[in-house]
Amino acid sequence: TATNVVFQGNNSQGAGGAASAVNGGTLVIQRSTFVDNLAPQGGALYFYDSGDSAIFDSLFDDNSAEYGGAITTYLSTLVIEDTRFEDNLAECYTLLGCDPLLMEGGAIYAGTFDPGFGGTITLNRVGFHRNASTGWAGGFSLYNAVLNIDASSFDSNTAVQGAGAGYTFGTDGSITSSAFTNNSATGAGGVGGAVYFQDSAFTVSVSTFSGNSAFSGGGVYVSGDAPPRARVNDTSFQHVTIAN
Repeated sequence: TATNVVFQGNNSQGAGGAASAVNGGTLVIQRSTFVDNLAPQGGALYFYDSGDSAIFDSLFDDNSAEYGGAITTYLSTLVIEDTRFEDNLAECYTLLGCDPLLMEGGAIYAGTFDPGFGGTITLNRVGFHRNASTGWAGGFSLYNAVLNIDASSFDSNTAVQGAGAGYTFGTDGSITSSAFTNNSATGAGGVGGAVYFQDSAFTVSVSTFSGNSAFSGGGVYVSGDAPPRARVNDTSFQHVTIAN
């Protein structure tokens, strides 16, 4: 357990710039700050096959990684509440052999194309602000996971390829009572200014999408080989910009 701790300027050449929980280990973090940490995966935190972990009332600011600027998680259960992710970045850890357009998850990255590796992530009252990716998903990028978001805000997150606020592949879940504002896919042909659901089953309800922009799908972009299964209820889309 870490309470009232500041993790600043840490660097890992593997994963988890500040801390890791693997092979059954757990982390419970309360009222702590992660600033300017760096790693190839999970700029601040890395979870792999960990026990139930949780983050409460904390701040992740200006952390960076190739995958998961702030957090990377596989095969784990993670609950995040009353926490802010600000100015985190998915970018090349090293310029040697790195394609910046393949980076993902400015704040959070989870899972692989192998079913089940994404685990479960719950976000309650979480703010994602000004996170970015040089490739995909400025806020979160999840593969074959379960994701539930409630009462959270996504503002001014950006990604070049697409999914300014978030991307999911093979992921089930829900978004409730949340706001997506001024997120964007900035590159030519970018898709999903706010959210891009691919082969995912999602319900979006009682939420707002305002001022998001992309080449295709300024607010939400849905695609997949399987029939797309995104349902939207009691949700408003305002001032959405698409280029095509």
